[in-house]
Amino acid sequence: MGDKYNIHNTQAGAIGKNASAINTTFNNNESKELEAELVRLLSHLSKVKTNSEQEKEIESVKEAIVAAKDHKPGKVREILKGVGKWVLEIAKEIGAGLVTKLISNT
Repeated sequence: MGDKYNIHNTQAGAIGKNASAINTTFNNNESKELEAELVRLLSHLSKVKTNSEQEKEIESVKEAIVAAKDHKPGKVREILKGVGKWVLEIAKEIGAGLVTKLISNT
C-alpha cells in the first residue's frame, strides 16, 4: 500500500513525497503570527547587524513584513529565499518557528 497521511486540525497545502505548493495562503491567525515573528526578527537583527550585507538582509525582512501584512505568504517565502544563514540562526534563537520553517524550506 502507499503512504498514509493523517492531517488533523491544520491547513495543508501539499502533502506527500516530493509535494510542493505554490501561492498558498495562511489563515488570518497564521498571517498575524508570521507578521509578528518577522517584526520581532527585524528588531533583533537591527540590534546585532555588523556589516552592509546584513543590512541588505534586514531590508529583505522589512519587505517580508509588508508581504505578510498583505496576506501573501508566497511572496514572503520568495523574499526569504534571499536571506542568509545569519537570519536563520537569529530566527531560531528567538523562537520564530514560522519564519524558521519558511527560511529552511527555501
